[in-house]
Amino acid sequence: MQHFLAVIALLGVMATIGIWADAHDFSCSVDPMRIYIDQGSTDKTFVKLDYGYLYDKNVNLRSESLPPNIKVQFEPEKLKHGENSISTVTISIEKEASLGEHLISIIGSGSDGKEHLCKLIINVTKSTQTPPPTVTTPPSPTVTTPPSPTVTPEKSYTEWWSEGDILYKKGDYLGAVDCYNKAIELAPNNAELWNAKGYAFKEMGERDQTNSKSEQAKDKYQQAIIAFDEALKLSNFNFQDAQDGKDFCQKQLSSLP
Repeated sequence: MQHFLAVIALLGVMATIGIWADAHDFSCSVDPMRIYIDQGSTDKTFVKLDYGYLYDKNVNLRSESLPPNIKVQFEPEKLKHGENSISTVTISIEKEASLGEHLISIIGSGSDGKEHLCKLIINVTKSTQTPPPTVTTPPSPTVTTPPSPTVTPEKSYTEWWSEGDILYKKGDYLGAVDCYNKAIELAPNNAELWNAKGYAFKEMGERDQTNSKSEQAKDKYQQAIIAFDEALKLSNFNFQDAQDGKDFCQKQLSSLP
């Protein structure tokens, strides 16, 4: 009995130490942590700090592991305790930036020496070229050439992809899947597109599961796993984000009745 009480007392001391340590520290996160940006474009995300209730130091932000032709700027760069806890992150992608996924480290450094790291995933996509303007032949003195009818160009896969991302961020996951499918028809070997489709189905599965719609949730998770498997095959099984999504869906499926 004395041994049992000693263990309980030790656990209580450890919990108190953990709570005390958290109160004198901070944490950071990026939202959204994955963004898609065309070459030659810019986009924004946000870094949020959560201060412990006894932590009163200022925190400076910086980025590391930046690839060539990708720039990251924080506004503000220094987060002052008691004034702000969110910094806007502007990502600038030059036209020469390499296509594909880039993992960026964002580090918060407290004035007391404490540091915490969070990750930002940047997917650089090929820029969409604007079609040349329609040229109308000027009329001659005797013959007037009728103007050619304006032909609306079909959307590229990157345009469908971008529309899908916008709908995904708004929570319209079914609409996002429809856009991703149209993009996949044009670029069937793009692993990132299959991964995005997988995450849209994953979100629908989580929503159905939360609303106790088990059968619908199972179907969505299975559709997500199919998409994640395709992304993994196309990337020679070197796609951690797709693997994480697949593992999550398999775990949720095993927990459903």
